[in-house]
Amino acid sequence: APARESFMETLRSCEVYDPASNTWAPCADLQMARAGSRVVAINDYCLAAVGGCDDVFGRAEMLPTVEVFDVTTGRWSLLDVQLSAPRTTAAVAALEDSRILVVGGAPSLSSAEVFHFPLGSSASS
Repeated sequence: APARESFMETLRSCEVYDPASNTWAPCADLQMARAGSRVVAINDYCLAAVGGCDDVFGRAEMLPTVEVFDVTTGRWSLLDVQLSAPRTTAAVAALEDSRILVVGGAPSLSSAEVFHFPLGSSASS
């Protein structure tokens, strides 16, 4: 496929960066293909992929889902608890006590919510 077509695909694939060798290597695929999601590090042992949409063009569906990557198992898991509103391109920050703050995002959201880890429960405002 031409590079332009590949560029427009929504992907499940992930890569991990090794600063010691200055190289990228493939790691486990996400459970769902995502575009516009945000990934944030939680503590030293996991990452969270928050929201996004399932397609880059056409009829894109905003995702209310959160996936967690456990560095000890090398796998992504889809949390049972979802965002209070589907969102893509939100601002996401890890808080000191293993919570994730999710703010705004498309489609024109002015809401915020906090995910509590490791339980995955959430509170929104």
